[in-house]
Amino acid sequence: MEYFRKEWLFTVRDFPIFINSDIPLKNTLWHTHDFFELVLVARGHGEHRLSETVSYGIMQGDVFAISAGKVHCYTNTHDMLLYNILFEPEFLGSEWKELLEMPIIRSLENSPLHKFHLPMFTRSAAEVLLRRIIGELSMQPPSFRISVKALFLEFLVLLGRAQVKELHSSDYRQEAIHRAIIHMERNLARKLTLADISKHANLNKNYFCECFRNETGTSPWDYLIQLRVEKVKKLLSETDLPISEIAQMSGFCDQSYMSRAFRKTECMTPRSFRAAFRRISTGPAAIPPE
Repeated sequence: MEYFRKEWLFTVRDFPIFINSDIPLKNTLWHTHDFFELVLVARGHGEHRLSETVSYGIMQGDVFAISAGKVHCYTNTHDMLLYNILFEPEFLGSEWKELLEMPIIRSLENSPLHKFHLPMFTRSAAEVLLRRIIGELSMQPPSFRISVKALFLEFLVLLGRAQVKELHSSDYRQEAIHRAIIHMERNLARKLTLADISKHANLNKNYFCECFRNETGTSPWDYLIQLRVEKVKKLLSETDLPISEIAQMSGFCDQSYMSRAFRKTECMTPRSFRAAFRRISTGPAAIPPE
């Protein structure tokens, strides 16, 4: 079993917080650590195991926590990307005590069996805050500690106020929605219909739509569009494929429709997103002017 120590990960002296989201997660060995961890599933799905007999499915938008000393691992992962938010609550001072008055934060702090699902747009806002924290910790500009603490408190308040539903691994509706989302993810390039998706959940269309919204905070179709936009972002950042080809590979009927959907969720065009990603990755000098 692996054991992760805080001194290996908290690289800023006397500032116990670190966020990791670098690479897609594969199956892991049993491990534990001596710090508190919040986890946000940014992409994909898998299984979080707490023992040989206790586990639950996790998918994009789920939030859960692992306390110090708790043994766990991940299995059956599929293209899963996590935000691992490692910290010691004491560094937040009196604000942590106030945050624990929020039922969601208190539940997460008390037990790793508590899991919540963030609505799509809440998750997007949360990811923006986490990426800003990662940037501050990486660049360490003047007063970065103040900025990181403020951003992290904003993230926790956003989480605590979110209109979320607590999920239970024994809930057959959650398992049904999980199967439907897996089917969506594996067939993004295909023309999917509501009848086809609900069939994989073994629910009739109307009840499926009701359950899906209750579990994820959005409709099946809007969720599918967001999955396709995430696929577009991945292809834009990792390949040099033409945008028209990316639209087809992501399941959009044409480039124009893809661009409208992309701008609606990302507030920029696919071309601008690709250029911005390359500026961050290689520096401004490597990007020719438009």
